[in-house]
Amino acid sequence: MNNALKFGLLATGLGLAMNATTARATVGYFDFDSNAVNYCQAFTPGPANTVRNRVIGSENVGTATMNVACNFHSMFGGASATNPSDLYVYFSNNNTTGNITISCTLLTGYQAQGDSNQYTVTKSVVVAAGTQEGLEWHPTDNPTAGSTDFGTDLVGINCALPHGGVINDTYLYWQQDDGLGS
Repeated sequence: MNNALKFGLLATGLGLAMNATTARATVGYFDFDSNAVNYCQAFTPGPANTVRNRVIGSENVGTATMNVACNFHSMFGGASATNPSDLYVYFSNNNTTGNITISCTLLTGYQAQGDSNQYTVTKSVVVAAGTQEGLEWHPTDNPTAGSTDFGTDLVGINCALPHGGVINDTYLYWQQDDGLGS
């Protein structure tokens, strides 16, 4: 093979390799989904705690309303990652014969942060016997105008879980470079 042909093939190969390294990655929508037992626990430890963790969720088997905290691990990543932008929490009520009301508060940031990325948003849902309902938080709940996410990678919820209430599953979403070229 002559040198001109070899040089031409080498130049083509190097050109393709250089082009591949500058390919743009796609920003994808990702989520952590889990049964509540992964992220949620009752405020009250010991024998007074009537929240029972089961594979399918965390259920309040007691007669009094129990407070439950759900804390999600951090989503902090590279420059292409965003803070979490959506949180879905689902509840069911299979052990009572009437409606129950579940209230939860989204808390963002860390204690003593004291800026606009630290805020709370409370929402409630009525769950009929034998049904599943959910609560959702989105960037529109962020008090900072024009927000596209929660403003921080630290988010959690506190819920008042009445008798018969079950926190089933949780979904936390964010956007990030998928690492693949487009």
